[in-house]
Amino acid sequence: MDKIYFYVQKMDSTLAKSKLLLDEVEKQFKGTSWRTLDDTEKIAVLSDDEQSCESDFDSETCACAEDDSDEATTLGQKVLDIWNKRRNKLINDFTIAGWMLSPVTQVFMDSQKNADGKHQDAVDRLLKKMYASNLADNSDELASLFNDFWDEFELFKSKTGPFQKMYIWKESNPDLHHGRSYMWHKKNSLPFTKIFGKFACRDCSKIVGMGSAERKWGDVKHLKTDKRSHMSSDAVQKQATIFGASCMLNARIEQDAKRGTDNDPYKFWTEDDFDNEFSSISQARKKSSNENCRVFKCYFEDWEKEYLQRKDDISRAKFLQKYGGLEFDDVDAPVHWWIDREKMHFQQRRKKEEGG
Repeated sequence: MDKIYFYVQKMDSTLAKSKLLLDEVEKQFKGTSWRTLDDTEKIAVLSDDEQSCESDFDSETCACAEDDSDEATTLGQKVLDIWNKRRNKLINDFTIAGWMLSPVTQVFMDSQKNADGKHQDAVDRLLKKMYASNLADNSDELASLFNDFWDEFELFKSKTGPFQKMYIWKESNPDLHHGRSYMWHKKNSLPFTKIFGKFACRDCSKIVGMGSAERKWGDVKHLKTDKRSHMSSDAVQKQATIFGASCMLNARIEQDAKRGTDNDPYKFWTEDDFDNEFSSISQARKKSSNENCRVFKCYFEDWEKEYLQRKDDISRAKFLQKYGGLEFDDVDAPVHWWIDREKMHFQQRRKKEEGG
């Protein structure tokens, strides 16, 4: 919860910087099919009915008049509009408060630099909703609650008082390293503060989405079968908790075993994993000393089985990308072979035979 607002702001800045790049991509590939099938069908219907529309209605009131607003919108602006339509659902008092209370280094520095009055108002609303919903706005109890909270908040931001211990702010701290802000506050804020620690623990530990609930229901359906349909709610809760913890432990062990290998699911892409499709708008990269060399997997890959019997442009492009331009000698006959880079012939085979 304490990182959502931070990521939303980063997404805003990233899309603003990427708008020009997306517009350049659209200009470079202009003429290709950016539209969906539904849009294409709509254009065809409009062109067919254009003559009948002009005969029945005036040009100013024609319902089939061409709308140029979509054509005037660039690709970068379309992406921004899609993001702006959804970003407001990610911003609320909980995410703003979590952003201001986060001890994670990057989020902490970002909130310390960019927080203003509207963010403090959001924290005030949430604080009153959670701990003082039955108190009047002009009551002394509410004023004391707010004053105590903001005094302790200043100690947190200035790293003074109970927060002046330097070891709790180290990035090697397991709670900060793994993003467990609620656990960090439980250890370092809750025992030493009156309001701040309790509020921070509750806000930072709030479940972000419905994934946790869906996993819990999956555990229940796995345990409560037809033969065990009469299990009590207490028994289901205890067994689902144990089963879920066991699945998490096994997944963590499997993840640790694959870490650092080629099977690591969290191994991120680098610049070396991309080709030069957008080389005209990308930065110049260091090329190999021998540009005619490339890595060739000289074996039948799994994806080839799927596309071997498909006579379409996708399968042709995939095979040409792998085999196009290769030269080789036949070991049985003194013949030098060369595979064309652009043409590929589809050979129909019998059903019993593999091929294509």
